[in-house]
Amino acid sequence: SSGRSSVCRSHWLPAKASPRRGRGSPSRKRSRSPGSQWLRQAEDLPEEEGLACMICHEGMSVRPGALLGVYGLVQAMPHLACSLGRVEGRGIGLSRAAAVVAGDAASSTTLASTVSAFHAIHYGCHNRSAAATSRPEWEGAAIRNSRMRTNVMVPLVGARVLPGEFRRAVERYRSAAEAQCGGGATGSLGLFLHDARLALLRMSRSEDLAANVGGGSDATNLNLVLALLDVAKFLFDDGDGERYRDLLKRFRAAAASAADDDGSGGASMLHDAAPFAGVLAVVLLSPEDWAASKAQLFRALIAWPGAPAAAPLAEAAGAWAAAAPKVRYALLLSHLRRARDRGHGPQLNDEAIARIRAALAVDDFSALDLLEEHEGSGSGSGSGSG
Repeated sequence: SSGRSSVCRSHWLPAKASPRRGRGSPSRKRSRSPGSQWLRQAEDLPEEEGLACMICHEGMSVRPGALLGVYGLVQAMPHLACSLGRVEGRGIGLSRAAAVVAGDAASSTTLASTVSAFHAIHYGCHNRSAAATSRPEWEGAAIRNSRMRTNVMVPLVGARVLPGEFRRAVERYRSAAEAQCGGGATGSLGLFLHDARLALLRMSRSEDLAANVGGGSDATNLNLVLALLDVAKFLFDDGDGERYRDLLKRFRAAAASAADDDGSGGASMLHDAAPFAGVLAVVLLSPEDWAASKAQLFRALIAWPGAPAAAPLAEAAGAWAAAAPKVRYALLLSHLRRARDRGHGPQLNDEAIARIRAALAVDDFSALDLLEEHEGSGSGSGSGSG
């Protein structure tokens, strides 16, 4: 870093020659050698305790004002194309005629999904490294990224990063994601929310997220989802997203009063919108509102449309093969919400990752018991990442 290099230069410059002293001259204490002084000062430099940049080896502790990001690979997901109106629940709480228009079930939109090995780098370090070589930007980035494919950087929220600089990083991500999909359909906030939703859907379906990248793991992609949710929270706090707040409000009201499907499509709309509403709930709800709403959210997510509301979840969901992705999605939401409540930092700890892996490994309806047990333990604040 610039601080270290200046220390090095000042102590390795040759000392000025001093006049020779005669035998009667007063003695002079021997000064420390330049090398020993430099080493002593180097030992006093602060060490990074958290996620560190792969170039300068510093991060949020040592340089809290420098914007840090992680390399990722963003790609269009045509096999997960959807009606945004249905997935976001735009017709919930409206009249039947208005719901048909808002739901826009006939349209299909392809969105982008990002995967990552969660290798961190400062935006400044990335830009300087890209400028110092004749290679294309992302070819050089792939070399730094342990030979894993990359075409985007996801910014990490830092307490002292300038909002304007962070916004520019968000727009840079947006440009890369929209280039993959052939245009913008959701805006910056929607891109991050849907990116998190798609990542959770793919994990719940046991897709191999590392296949196209050439590395990474379930742990690194869980960390990525948390980073995406942190960016979404920043954008909400910065004044974006009143439309999404309203969508979540209407979903919670409809889910709380849901009864048997009367043929109007209400239960079906709740079911289709539940994955996206779950992402919104993890980002926006207070601990008290989360505790009050999670049961209705998970029932809308897991239960088949038209299933009796009072039926046990296992009966409503039907065969485990069909229910498993929905149960896993609910478990992921539950664990990620708990991590956010406990102040996860940029990465989940090993214990939290192990708990999530153990929950997702259950391959029968006893996973519902794990969900109830985990939710029953509460999601209050505490130390660590749960």
